[in-house]
Amino acid sequence: MKNKIAIASAFLAASSFSFAEIALTENISVAGFVDMSYSHSDAENGIQGDDSENSFGIDQVEIDWLFSFGNVSGQVDLEYEGDLGGGVEQAFVNYALANGDVVTAGRYATMLGFEALEPTGMYQFSGAYTVQGISITNASDYVQGVKYTRTSGNTFFGISLQDQAFGNDGNRLGGDLEGDSSYALEVAGSMDLGNGFTVFAGGAFENADSGNNQLLNAYVTYETGAWLFAAELKLEEDESSNNGFNDNEATSYLLMANYAYSDVASVTARFSSVDLESEFVTLLDGTKITLAHNYAFSDNLALCAEVSQADGDVFGQDAEVTSFAVELLFTF
Repeated sequence: MKNKIAIASAFLAASSFSFAEIALTENISVAGFVDMSYSHSDAENGIQGDDSENSFGIDQVEIDWLFSFGNVSGQVDLEYEGDLGGGVEQAFVNYALANGDVVTAGRYATMLGFEALEPTGMYQFSGAYTVQGISITNASDYVQGVKYTRTSGNTFFGISLQDQAFGNDGNRLGGDLEGDSSYALEVAGSMDLGNGFTVFAGGAFENADSGNNQLLNAYVTYETGAWLFAAELKLEEDESSNNGFNDNEATSYLLMANYAYSDVASVTARFSSVDLESEFVTLLDGTKITLAHNYAFSDNLALCAEVSQADGDVFGQDAEVTSFAVELLFTF
């Protein structure tokens, strides 16, 4: 869903990077990727002092099993994600109705957000709202529930009734790790306006024992020749945060430009900002500038180099993080 709206990944925009699955039988195929990287970061923090980190290793390995039986299809994604271990990332069944209507049940990705959840769909190594591997937003990437989507011509609409919209435990019905019961409704829609413009708007609304939460998301993309431009806005209210602060409000946005200067290479510049406030204090007010270069050695092997600079106030103290990363991505 998000990859369609974002036009394509950085590799697709610059090359013939391949994501075709391998057919095992008439009804079963497999696809996946191996993501490895080296990264270095220097942090200057008025609270914890200076810090320097180096990291090298396998960030993520994923194998996607795809099943197709006429109008019924399914997918099971198995992953290993570094220190987080492994498990089932997605597992869902689709039933295709007439006129582009699809009903999905199981564990699947959220429809919200411009940036892809997988490295195969990213224009950079790091996320716009991520610093040193830590995500600022509290919204869930994967949820469990039932979803209806409709694709017709140049429009898309989706609605999902799911277990939750916030927190990091999307593995079971019933809310977060503390046993907080919740349910959520997610709605999303997009339209291709022609002349290279695509617009998206959506939201997630959660009712939980510890408080009601909501996330509003909108973005627009514009593609012209070898250029792709994007602008996104997120408004988040989180009454049931697990970080010890109540009634959090976050405003975040990004501006991005990607230029494919050859058949195998592209460059990307991105500016992003996050303003996170709790009931009584500003937790974070910062910006991040990212420059990235992607190069495809072949249809299945690509290299991404990135440098980023994050500056802001954390609990009223100045903080600055400078990061460099080189990522090697193999797909099959």
